[in-house]
Amino acid sequence: MKKLKDLDSHEQSVQKLEFCLFHIDNLKKKEVLDMNDQIMINLLLNVFKSSMEYSIQYLRRTNNVSKKQLSYIPNKNDFKKVEKFYDILKQRFGVGDKKGKDIFDTLFVTNTYNQFNKMQNDEKHAQINTHEDYIIENTGNMNLPGNINIGDNTISRRKNGESKGVVLNGDELDLSQNDGYSYDEKIYFEYNNREVFEFLYEVFELVNNFVIDIKEYIDNKE
Repeated sequence: MKKLKDLDSHEQSVQKLEFCLFHIDNLKKKEVLDMNDQIMINLLLNVFKSSMEYSIQYLRRTNNVSKKQLSYIPNKNDFKKVEKFYDILKQRFGVGDKKGKDIFDTLFVTNTYNQFNKMQNDEKHAQINTHEDYIIENTGNMNLPGNINIGDNTISRRKNGESKGVVLNGDELDLSQNDGYSYDEKIYFEYNNREVFEFLYEVFELVNNFVIDIKEYIDNKE
């Protein structure tokens, strides 16, 4: 049986990504997430981060970067001048050419990496990654008194919140008989109000692309 210790940093990154994808797919199939499942969701954020860190180790060793140099990725958005960001990439990761810079630039095209990074870093200090159950309803088509027509509207609300679906004269309407009506329950991260599995798959794509890009970048230099 192959052991983790027998793998190099890149191969460990890949195995951790496969671990994440396996558990995301399994969790998504469940109708109800118990306490262990909720802990697993938060654990996956840590494993994603670990996969990136192992890939960075692989890059730093290849470029003979001193272990004394910091190894975390700076937030590009914190710099008024992008040149300073690139200077730090050179110091910490030995990356100075356009292809190398592009790998790190890609992390900041959307806000996904910054959200993921903050959620992973702060989770051990505060309950930043708590989850909230939401009800997602599509009203279907309905006709209300006064020639009011409602068609194909999506309503998202907290399952245990005070908000209602469609209310008429103070009473919540039963939408279940409407043509086209649908009902679903989803779990959201409270921190960024993102549906949990949608966000986890998005983080997987981001980290997976980062790991692949680092490997290809190193292979093309050799």
